[in-house]
Amino acid sequence: MQCPSCQFENMPGSGRCARCGGLLALASATIDVHPPRAGRVSKSVPRIWSRWWSLRRWLENHRDAAARPFRELVTRFDQTDFTLDTMLRCIVPGWAHRYRGNAARGGLFFTAYIGCLVPALVFFGTSLGSMFLGLAFATHVASAVDALVGRFATVGDRLAFMLVCSAAIAFGIYAPIGLGISRFAVPIQINHHISIFAENDVLWYNPLAHVKPGDYVLYAVPNTTLTGTNNHTRYVLQNRTIDRVAAVAGQHVQVKGDKLYVDDVAVPERPPTQIVAKMESGFVVPEGRLFIPGDGFIPTGARLNLSEWQQLCLVPQSSVAGRIFFRSQPLWRMSTIEGIVSGSE
Repeated sequence: MQCPSCQFENMPGSGRCARCGGLLALASATIDVHPPRAGRVSKSVPRIWSRWWSLRRWLENHRDAAARPFRELVTRFDQTDFTLDTMLRCIVPGWAHRYRGNAARGGLFFTAYIGCLVPALVFFGTSLGSMFLGLAFATHVASAVDALVGRFATVGDRLAFMLVCSAAIAFGIYAPIGLGISRFAVPIQINHHISIFAENDVLWYNPLAHVKPGDYVLYAVPNTTLTGTNNHTRYVLQNRTIDRVAAVAGQHVQVKGDKLYVDDVAVPERPPTQIVAKMESGFVVPEGRLFIPGDGFIPTGARLNLSEWQQLCLVPQSSVAGRIFFRSQPLWRMSTIEGIVSGSE
C-alpha cells in the first residue's frame, strides 16, 4: 500500500506509513469533489437575517429623523428634569414639584386640579361637566410642563412642548381610563321627557349588563312609518329611546280586557286600543328578542295594526345599547334606576 505523502510501499493492512507516519486510510478513501448543497432553510436564514437588519436600520434612521426636532427643541430649554422618576410623578399634578423640592407650587397645582376634577365628576355627562373636565386636563398639562421645564426660550417652544405633553397625558392616562369606564358605564343626557325620566336628566347605562323584565334600557327604535287616523298624517319612528322591558324570550304576552299580561301577570303598560281585540290568544317572545311595549313613543293619533305593533315592540337584543342603572342629574333626584317604580316621580 503506497503512502500518499512519500510514496513509500508499505505492507498491506498497515494503518500508518513506516517512513513518514502518515495515515494510509486516506489513500483508499473516496472523496466527493462535489460538496453538499445547502438546504432550503439554511439558505433562507441569511436572507431573513439580512432583511431584519435592513428593516431595523430603516426604523432607526426614521426614528432619529422624527426625534431630531424634539432633541433640538430640548436643547433650548433651561432648568430641565427629564429623569424617569420625575416624569412618572407627573401622573398626579403637583407630585413632581414636591419631588423636586417645590412643595408650595405642587400644592397649588394639586388644589387647582382637584377643584376642577370634582365638579367635572359631579356634573359628568353635561356641558358644565365637560367644561370642568377640560379645565382639569389643562391644569394637569400645565403642571407637567412646569415640573419638567423651568424656562423656555420662546413662546413657540412652550406651545410645542405643551402639545407633546398634552398628547402624552391624553393617550397615556385619560384615554385608557375613559375606555375602561365606558365598558361598564356610559352617561347620556336626554333632551325631552321619556317614560319616567324628565328632560335634561343624565342617565348611566351598562352596555354589558344582563337585561331582565322590569329593567329600563336604551335601545334603537326600528325605522317605521305609521299612518294617522285621517289617512293624511305620517308618523316616522326612528332614533333611540328609553323604556321598560316587559318580557324576554320565551315569555307569553297576552291582552285580557284592556290590560297587558306577561305569563298571566299584569304589567303597568297598556296596549293600543286598536289591537286589543286581536291579542286575545297572545304570542310568545321569540329567541333573541325583548318585548318592550313602547307606549311612551307611539303617537296617540297613529293607526296601528298587530304586525306593526309587534315590529315596534319585539326589539332585537342587538338593538339594545345597555341597561339604565343610575341617574346622576339633577342632584336632588340622584338615584339608582332599580329603585324607581313605574309611574312615580
